[in-house]
Amino acid sequence: MTYLNFVSILLSNIFYSFYFLKRIETKSPDIITNGLENLKNDFEKINFPAALNFNIFIISSLIGIATAVIAYYLVFKKINLDNLIQILMSSVFLFFINIGTTFTMLYFFRIFNIARSTLLVNFFFYPVIFIIIIILLKSNYLIKNLDNNLIKLIPSLLIISIGVLLLYQNRETDINITTQVPNLSTENNYSVGDILNENIECSEWSGSNNFKSCLVGSSSEIIEKLDNSLNNITYFNNKLYILSSSGVIYEYNYQEGVSIFFDVSDKLRIGTDGNPENLFDLVFHPQENFFLLSYADLENALTVEKYFFDNGENVSNDNSEILLKIPNVAGHYSGNLIWSDFFQDFLISVGDMQTPFKEIFNFEPVDTTSPRGKILFLNKKISNPDLISATNLYEPRNDILAFGLRNPWTIIEHNEKLFIPDVGHLQNEELNIIDLNDFEKNNNKPFLFGWPLYEGNVNHNINYPDVFYWENDSPTSVLPYINENILSPALYYDHQAPTKFRAAIIGGDIFKDKESQYYDKYVFADFLSKELFAYDYKNNSLYMIPLSDNLRGNITSVIVSPFKADNVIATTQEGTLVQIQLPKFDDN
Repeated sequence: MTYLNFVSILLSNIFYSFYFLKRIETKSPDIITNGLENLKNDFEKINFPAALNFNIFIISSLIGIATAVIAYYLVFKKINLDNLIQILMSSVFLFFINIGTTFTMLYFFRIFNIARSTLLVNFFFYPVIFIIIIILLKSNYLIKNLDNNLIKLIPSLLIISIGVLLLYQNRETDINITTQVPNLSTENNYSVGDILNENIECSEWSGSNNFKSCLVGSSSEIIEKLDNSLNNITYFNNKLYILSSSGVIYEYNYQEGVSIFFDVSDKLRIGTDGNPENLFDLVFHPQENFFLLSYADLENALTVEKYFFDNGENVSNDNSEILLKIPNVAGHYSGNLIWSDFFQDFLISVGDMQTPFKEIFNFEPVDTTSPRGKILFLNKKISNPDLISATNLYEPRNDILAFGLRNPWTIIEHNEKLFIPDVGHLQNEELNIIDLNDFEKNNNKPFLFGWPLYEGNVNHNINYPDVFYWENDSPTSVLPYINENILSPALYYDHQAPTKFRAAIIGGDIFKDKESQYYDKYVFADFLSKELFAYDYKNNSLYMIPLSDNLRGNITSVIVSPFKADNVIATTQEGTLVQIQLPKFDDN
């Protein structure tokens, strides 16, 4: 009976997925909780018009259904039990079906940082168990050994099985998260001028050993609300420029509010919601009459475009010039632009442009013939990198300042140093600081940071058999070269802390006012946890600055406030501009 075969495969997959997730919950309940909380926040952020309940049973059911459908139609219906080779190939196919659906669903539900041992057990046992189940079903073993009355009970058994799982879920776990139905009459509950200074608590640190203390007492003021998600912010000639992801650039005045400076939404790629997205950065030339924009264009390429002013402050849209285009089929654009006083050139950061779970097997960030995973000079060709590539058919690029990066956001230059926050994969976030004088001292060799082999202090221990270090036209393994030349981060932190889940480091600015308590300290944020950090890079001391739990929307950029001392201004995905008064600095 066809339905019995499918139901058997379906139920087996749901139970298998449920057991897998329960193991994760038992070992690390925060991983499940944080993932479901993030998904809940995503649905609430888009004003999803219904309440949704998320728990382990829901996730395991979705994983089980997806895996069962694929396994039934691509393996069960096609397998030939008389062909041993086909049985073995079907087992391999089941292995990859399970990996694909599991990773896809875990990524959708934002469940990361699972112990490798748990994943390996899941991946190893799945094809073994399910090839046996398929063989039993395909050979009609069950049908031959069950009478008709018992077969008729299958639908009832299905209902009972699901009921048992639901009962077990509700009795054995508190991880049950429900989204709230949004109030569609308002975008959020904030008003300009609102002060958020409640529910501020320090969370435990997990990361590099230069953490010193937590500073409590911050106060966040909503100074502007916009309709669009905000992506970045820059300050030039006494004016603040706010970049929305959708392509609108606002000019902000503390007394007068915002006005539209420029709009490039017609040039941006169209997102899944049908709206333009991915305007990354804006930088002005310090003396000349033009500025640069970086964005993802209609073809999804990371693009840098040059715009000129005409007649004073009016922007000319007639004679713009495309300076750079890097094709991208996945993600991680980066796209930060700065003017380097040290090099007298623009610098652009480029992400590895890879999808999750494939990126650690992608060697382009360390390939010196590729622009991806790098910080590049926009105009100068002064770099002298060694050749690291799959072949020696191409010369290394001569515009590389740094390589071996994943997704740096955002870089700044200060006192002949470059601060490079690099967004991590599944385990670590890191901040790199380089002395730009070392570039010339090292014969213009670019700085190497080691991604994807390294992530913070984690060595992924992956061999790259298809990429080599070439010396005198002779290829050798790239691993000794990386281990010998890699630069360690100034600081790093783990995603999974005892009481907080952190992810995506957001740079960052330096306090330059000598009267400030935070003078010469680098301030940055964590995207997910909505915490600020102040790093005293001269004394290698890191300070945590928690923000109010009432602050909605993830922080996307941070700069030192030009309006108030000891303040920073942050943009959020919620569309708010937030001025944050930092607490009194205490280095004891």
